[in-house]
Formats: sequence, structure tokens, C-alpha cells
Amino acid sequence: MKHIFCIICTLSVFYCSAQETLNYDMATSKFDPAVKRYIKEGTALSLGFKNVNPFAFTVTADFDEINHNYEDGMSTVQSGINTIGGVTNKTADNQAALVAMKAKAQTLVTLDGIKKQDVDKSKTYFDKKKELLDDINSAFKDIEQQIISINAVMNMDTLLKVAMNDPANNSVVKMKTAVFAPVSVYRINTPEDIASITKSGVQSINNHLQDISRKAASLELLSDALPKDAAAVEKKRTAALVDSINKKVTALGKVYSGANASILQGNAGSLSQNATRLMNADYNIPTTKVATAKGDFIEISDSLKDHRGKPVLIIEPFRIKTYGGSRVDFSIGLAVNIGGNGADYNLRKNPENVKLGPDTAKVTLYKSNKVLAFSPVIHVHWYRTTKGAVQWMLTTGLAPDFSTFANSRLFVGTSLGFPASNDLAKRLLFSIGASAGYADVLKNKYRSWNDYARFGSIEDADLTTKSVRIGGFFSVSYNLGGTGHNTTANNQ
Repeated sequence: MKHIFCIICTLSVFYCSAQETLNYDMATSKFDPAVKRYIKEGTALSLGFKNVNPFAFTVTADFDEINHNYEDGMSTVQSGINTIGGVTNKTADNQAALVAMKAKAQTLVTLDGIKKQDVDKSKTYFDKKKELLDDINSAFKDIEQQIISINAVMNMDTLLKVAMNDPANNSVVKMKTAVFAPVSVYRINTPEDIASITKSGVQSINNHLQDISRKAASLELLSDALPKDAAAVEKKRTAALVDSINKKVTALGKVYSGANASILQGNAGSLSQNATRLMNADYNIPTTKVATAKGDFIEISDSLKDHRGKPVLIIEPFRIKTYGGSRVDFSIGLAVNIGGNGADYNLRKNPENVKLGPDTAKVTLYKSNKVLAFSPVIHVHWYRTTKGAVQWMLTTGLAPDFSTFANSRLFVGTSLGFPASNDLAKRLLFSIGASAGYADVLKNKYRSWNDYARFGSIEDADLTTKSVRIGGFFSVSYNLGGTGHNTTANNQ
């Protein structure tokens, strides 16, 4: 008994834990898989959506808001490049100055006895100065590219928000394209690139700034090799240029080093995490309610709404028929009882019931035996619903005899219904089975009496007695319904 109880409990848990999910595919505008015609009663049923942007229609995603406002550094870099460009673009002027320096040096040779190698030193100075300025200019241009990439990363905050609120991004592929295609030119193609490019960009900017500072210092020392009067002019000119370069380096250093650099990298990390969420999101929206299938069918409806509460998709109520549920129905109709109905008796003096002729005094049938007896019937049906078009039922019934209630009969049998047909036909039930009830039968003591006079003044009603008799029945009835019907469940 203990083992049987355990098995029953296990089966009960299994029965109760059955669950099924209907998924509406937004990409095809169909249910996938298709909605079944039947679902087992007691099954937990939910309705969800697939191939849908969950961020555009739900508020479950937790995205960090990035509100920091940074100096992008572009104006500073551009100013630095323009400053240096202004020097390097004056190559003709430098060459003219070099010619003048050479001419002056030759005059000095003639007048003051200065050696010719000083002219060579001047030529070497301008070559080295141009080389240093070219390096500084190249460094500023590389810083410019790094800043553009970092700014592209920071602007991805808006890009992510737009992408996650776009209903068209209903798959990982579409979401990835929406997020990374606009920034792929900056080599940002994955969530990992967001943090790595920011980190490497900040590091590269600071390395270049250090290199520019070193080269700017070298510029100031470069003119020491020139003759005194030439060196004085160059030192004054170079000092102004170096001061301008150092100011640009200081401004950029404030933006891309120290606390600001940490903030930049922290925000890049948040953006990388948010992008990872979008790439790893399940582009399905599960239901917010699970309903249990009860009754003859379960009725389901749902709607998909945007963040403003405006319906984007409405699934009108539809029904799925259930099976496997227990029902108790009641019906009324007309039954015909076959056999076991008893008979009417009276006394006959002879077979012709005339005064003349042999006196049999035999108790015989006055009417033919009541083989068929029609009567109203009330049925009770128990059954478990099925998927089929035909429904078999276990049936009991009562056929009351309103003239003589003692003649009422009980029915036990089976019924046949048609639940899948139209509204009228599914109400019709055909029943067949055995019947039992009291019927009029001849009293045993009169069965052997042959003397008519012996009966004396006995009335016909005194000839019979009530006795249980078994027969069969067939009935047609109208199903009035019962327990477990017409239950609906809305999955809003």
C-alpha cells in the first residue's frame, strides 16, 4: 500500500507540473510551433513572443545612464596641429632664411674670419628642426585619430539606446549590425573592442604627449649649435613655438590622464557591458502570466505594447480545446425500455372469454406483453474528455413513471456524444444499456389455478404483484451541461 501511495504522488506531481509555451514569432507573424488543436487539461500554459526586441517593449533591462560631458580635445589637437603646421608649412621661408644665413655666414667669413663650417652647422640645424617638427606634427595627428576613436566610443551611449528601442532589431544579428556598423570604421566591432580601444587610445595619447614634450625640449636646445647672433634670433622664435606646444600638451593631459582617464575607461567598461547585454539577450519575451488549462477549452489573448503603453500587436482571444479532464453532465430525453416491463393480467373463462365453451378459468394475458415502454428519462454522465470527434460516457439514469412511481426504472450504460460537431449536434446524446425496476407480474399462487369459480370476485389488480425485472434501454437526450464546462482563462 505504501508503494502504491508513492506512485500515485509521483504521478500527481508529474501531471501538475506539465507546462507548455506558445510563442508568437514576430518575424513570420505566426505561432511557432503552430497552436495545437488540443491541450491536456491541467497543463500550465503561457504565451510568449520570439524574434522580438525585448528592450523595445519591456522595462526589465537595466542600462546605466552616462551623463558625463567631456571636452573632446579635438579643438586643442587641431590648434596644436595648426600651430606646428604653420611652422612646417613655412618651409620656403625657412629655406630663404637658410640662404640668408649662408650669405651672412659668407660675409662673416670675409669680414670677421668666421669659419665656413658654421654655415654647415646652420644647415644641419634647420634639417634637425624640421625633423623634430615633423615628428611632433605626426604625433598630434595620431592623437587626433585616437581622440576620434575615443569620442566614437563615448557616443555609443546614444547608439545603444537607439538600437535597443528600435523594434526592427529583433535578433542578435540585427542588433549587432545596428550597434557596431556605424562605428566599425573605428575598429569597434565587438563589445570587447569598446573597452580595449579606449584603454589603448588613452595610453597612446599620453605616450605621444610625453614624446612631444621631449621633442619640444630638444627644439630649445637645438639652436645652441648656431653662431651667437643667429642663435639668439632662433631661440626667441623657438621659445614661442615651444610654449604653444606645451600649452596644448598640458590641455590634452588634463583630459586624458588621471581622474578623467579613469572616468573614460569606467564609462567605456559600462558601455561594453551594456553592449554585451544586447548581444547576449534572448530575443524572446516570456509571458508575464501562466494560466492552467481548465474547462472544455482555454481562451487566450495577449498584446505587445511599447514603452508608452501603446499596443503594437494585439492577439485577439482564441480558444484551444482541452482533453483528459473529468466531467459530470446531466441530460433529459426520451427512453425506450426493452423487456422487463411486466404485463397486464385478467381472468378469462376461456380463450375467447365468452360464456359458452370450455371453462378454463385460466389467468391469461389480457393484452400483449409490454416489450417496449416509452418514458421520459433523466441521465447523469461521467466521462474524461478526449481529442476525438466521438465522446464515450459512463451513464446512469432514471425513467420516472408519473402514474405509478413504483414503476420507475433505473438505467446503467454508456452514452455517445459528438463534442466536435456544431452547437446543436454536440448536445445530442445516444445512450444504451441495462435497466432495472419494479414491474407487474402474476402472483405465484395463481399460476396453477384452473377453476374459474375458485377466483370468486378477485379484481384484476389483485392478480399481480411488484417484482424487480431486468431489461435494456435506448435513449436520445439533450445535454444540459454540468461541472467543468465553459471555463476560460485570459493571458493578458
